[in-house]
Amino acid sequence: MSANILANRERYLYLVQELLAKRLSGETFSQAFFAERTADLDKDLKIRKEWPRRYDVELLEAHATGKLSNEEFDARWHALLRYPADSPFIDFFEKLFSVVEAYEPDAEIFEMPRGEFDYYFHDESELRRQVRDLLAELQQREGRHPDDLAAMPTP
Repeated sequence: MSANILANRERYLYLVQELLAKRLSGETFSQAFFAERTADLDKDLKIRKEWPRRYDVELLEAHATGKLSNEEFDARWHALLRYPADSPFIDFFEKLFSVVEAYEPDAEIFEMPRGEFDYYFHDESELRRQVRDLLAELQQREGRHPDDLAAMPTP
């Protein structure tokens, strides 16, 4: 996760709103989502390059070798990368990333059996359904009404 992704929350929610209102196709939404995500992660990489040493790698190694408990690692990781440990939007974003990554504009050309592969290749209608469900979960966790998103200003 990225502090920049969290700071860009309104833009991601705007893209979701446009997808659900069918003003963006699944393919256009996917392209815009990944472009925003890449730009946000690039900002993080720029910040990391300014560190005198790789603090993130040091934390990962300390956790992997048992020098840090899961709780200690989480607290330090979130402090280092400047985003809260418990954020409904972060959970939403991580799930949204997985759903968008699984979207395949030409899903019908994959003749795969139904079942375990359904998640990996889904079409635009399934993309919209899953995004709608994730948004409803986010709104419920934040105590927001579904109409709150419609009232958001355009970023």
